[in-house]
Amino acid sequence: LLPYVCGHAPLNNNSSSSDLATEGAWPWQVSLQRGGVHVCGGSLISRSVVMSTANCFDR
Repeated sequence: LLPYVCGHAPLNNNSSSSDLATEGAWPWQVSLQRGGVHVCGGSLISRSVVMSTANCFDR
C-alpha cells in the first residue's frame, strides 16, 4: 500500500454505533453486497480497486 492518507474521519466524536452515515460521508468505504444485502466492507485504494479481506469471497 502507498504511504499516504486516503481520507480523514470527521473530528466529531459524538457518534454512536447506531448512527447511520450520510451518503458520501466516507467516500473511500464500500459495501460489498450479495443480492442487495451487505456482506463485507472494503476500502477504495484507487478508482478501480477495492481492498477487502479474503473471507469476503468464495473460493
